[in-house]
Amino acid sequence: MSRIEAVGAVLYDERGRVFMAKRPKGKVLADKWEFPGGKIEPNESLEDCLHREMLEELHIKVIPRQYIGKQSYMYDYGLVILHLFA
Repeated sequence: MSRIEAVGAVLYDERGRVFMAKRPKGKVLADKWEFPGGKIEPNESLEDCLHREMLEELHIKVIPRQYIGKQSYMYDYGLVILHLFA
């Protein structure tokens, strides 16, 4: 079983609305909702991964305000450990 560590960002505006995205067709878990983020590369810190993924996916620079915590999810392809930041 593979183990995948990833980061996600809970991005929200001044009205408290949260940004989420739908996974594209053809990808694992297509059409499911997710927070923006991605897999942590070898020797990459959680914060560095968050910065890289936000630039790659949304073309924005973020300042992590708070580490919310981590959550594990078991899928048929492996264990995903998601580290969430606000």
